[in-house]
Amino acid sequence: MPTDGEGNAEHPYSETSRLHLSMSSPLIDAIPIGVPACPVGSTDLYGMPRGVDGNGDGVPGCDIGAIEHQP
Repeated sequence: MPTDGEGNAEHPYSETSRLHLSMSSPLIDAIPIGVPACPVGSTDLYGMPRGVDGNGDGVPGCDIGAIEHQP
C-alpha cells in the first residue's frame, strides 16, 4: 500500500461511506465563484458540481476541501 513517508497514504473509501461537512461548517461556501480556487463548472472528488449554495444563505460558493456539500 502506498505511503507518504509517515504511514498509510490511502484512505479507505467507498460509495457508502462518503465524508460530509455539517451545515454549520465555516468551510461551506467559503470561496467565491470565479476565483482560481472555484472555477465555474468545476466538480468535487465525487464528480458533483462545485459552487452551489451549500449553506442555504442564497449565495453560492465553493467549499474548502475536496468534497462539495450538496444542498
